[in-house]
Amino acid sequence: MAMEEGTRAYLLAPIIRDRKGEYRKEFIELRKQGFQRVKVDGEFL
Repeated sequence: MAMEEGTRAYLLAPIIRDRKGEYRKEFIELRKQGFQRVKVDGEFL
């Protein structure tokens, strides 16, 4: 796949679906893995 230098892309994949509650541990683990943004209920955080 060829993209111009400096192009940003988002990789979106569901991690949690159809469950209610808080997911602080999951977000902390994603941050440790190098992810900078998450999309929750249609909003980037």
